[in-house]
Amino acid sequence: MVMVVVYIATSLDGYIADRDGGVGWLDDIHPSEADGDYGYVEFYDSVGALIMGRATYDQVLDFGAWPYPGKPTFVFTSNPPNGDHPNVEFVSGNPKAFVEGLKARPEQDIWLVGGGKLIASFREQGLIDRYIITIIPVLLGEGIPLFAGGQPGETLRLEEMKRFDSGLAQLKYVTA
Repeated sequence: MVMVVVYIATSLDGYIADRDGGVGWLDDIHPSEADGDYGYVEFYDSVGALIMGRATYDQVLDFGAWPYPGKPTFVFTSNPPNGDHPNVEFVSGNPKAFVEGLKARPEQDIWLVGGGKLIASFREQGLIDRYIITIIPVLLGEGIPLFAGGQPGETLRLEEMKRFDSGLAQLKYVTA
């Protein structure tokens, strides 16, 4: 069964970006040799498509080379940019209908990259099947929360928990 997976890092106090939307604080993480890549390559190989919001897409473009080669990426936006964007399709409308269409394809899982507003929209519609959340030992104090207030409650079941030498903790949950 194809699953929609949120795979994301958050500060210990629950923020996915600082108050300006920046993620530079992630650059301070230095994995030990034993930590490896925190399971990123294995996860990336397990997904067949990515979904993200427009603000996340714009931020990813600032990173330099496109970090998701060979994977179709769908960007939810009401204001698509001009120009050619290989492997990127800009979509709008109801996420539920779109995701149901993607899940109908016999592919790998779908990575819901972010951001916070899109994750909230997917949660409201019950579209997220798994959460893989890496907790970074940083307190930002304020910023863009992973889970905005005013969302419905949800019960999750812990699948796995990993502790890394660098101080990160990774939690894997599935919806109950």
